[in-house]
Amino acid sequence: IAQKRDDTLFNGRDKGFFPGGVWEYTKTFYIPEEYRDKHIVFRFEGVYARPTVYINGIFAGQNAFGYTEFYVEADPYLKFGTDNIIKVIVRTADDSRWYTGAGIYRDVVMLVSELVHIKPDGVRVSTPDINNKRAVVQVETDICNLSANAISTLQLITELYLNETLVAKDTAPVSVYRGESVTHRQRLF
Repeated sequence: IAQKRDDTLFNGRDKGFFPGGVWEYTKTFYIPEEYRDKHIVFRFEGVYARPTVYINGIFAGQNAFGYTEFYVEADPYLKFGTDNIIKVIVRTADDSRWYTGAGIYRDVVMLVSELVHIKPDGVRVSTPDINNKRAVVQVETDICNLSANAISTLQLITELYLNETLVAKDTAPVSVYRGESVTHRQRLF
């Protein structure tokens, strides 16, 4: 939005006469040594358009669309106990019917989890049966095992609260093979 408008641009009126272009964002960040046995992902909530992500100079991921969030797995590219550099290159052009803006326009979040973890956005809640007196709540949870263990078994505890009061709880054993993901479904009444 800080770019100078140019009324000579072809189809420029469709984008408020802002030029397209290439923009580069670079950030240095520290990764502590104790993250070595963790899973680290960057969540980009909004980047317009066609971002390409590099971590420590190595291609780490990209996204073809400018309006959806996307994730970049960072583990293979990180250096622990020292500074790291993430670079995002954004490309815009005459590719819309209106001015869409350009660049990183929403938050970027570094997610740190255990090697056996619930995937980002890995919990879905629905109410397949509901009336004035009761509801059945279905919870689907995606669990991933990136650990060295051939199989990991854990207890998945799901609790539902209404006005800070526990109204339903379910505990279930879940087993996940190394390198795999499972979706576990729970129904709470």
